[in-house]
Amino acid sequence: MLENQLKKAINEYNKGLYSEVISTLLLSDYSDEDFIVYYYLGLCYIKIGDYEGGKESLEHYIELDDNLLRVFQGRMLLAFASIQLEDYKEAQLHLDKLLDSGYESAKLYSLLGFIYYKKKMMAKSVKYYRLAISIDPENANALNSLGYILADYKDDLKEAETLCRRALSINVDNPAYLDSLGWVCLKNNKFSASQSFFNRALMLSPKNDVITKHIKELEKVGPKL
Repeated sequence: MLENQLKKAINEYNKGLYSEVISTLLLSDYSDEDFIVYYYLGLCYIKIGDYEGGKESLEHYIELDDNLLRVFQGRMLLAFASIQLEDYKEAQLHLDKLLDSGYESAKLYSLLGFIYYKKKMMAKSVKYYRLAISIDPENANALNSLGYILADYKDDLKEAETLCRRALSINVDNPAYLDSLGWVCLKNNKFSASQSFFNRALMLSPKNDVITKHIKELEKVGPKL
């Protein structure tokens, strides 16, 4: 019985029907030992933004499965869910366990870079974003994040602009990347370019408080354009 329900759930998952997967699995006759059910429940809860539900399922799952790749993915997702819940201590705990096991990936290093940024430990943040880029030079998130940090905390504006432009070339309509490049240009007194990037960012994300704040900073320090 469970085998058929699990096949149905996996088929739904492959179609992106995450809420349906949850319903199918919760109505199945699974037990606490059926770790694969908890694995898919965890994936789907996170996909729909229920990070508490995702954490609960994945924490149960990683205690049972001996498939290292799935467990690694489970820990990465636990770290991601913890970050979304702003529990950076728990997120780092999961990521440190992955590091201790010898696991390496651009995503792992990027998450660590973000956690250290939130903790205002900028040297470590820069270190891990650089490691992410060394593994995946086209990792737009790491490129953008490192560029923003270098501009904001290190005053290395030349490298910051290069990194942010590389990120934007990979994803030209990402409002966060447009905002970061606008911020770098503002810090470098390139006011016209800054305004152009901020305006494009705001068009794509009109309710973004960070972009609005940066535009106000431009209005305070830059000439009227």
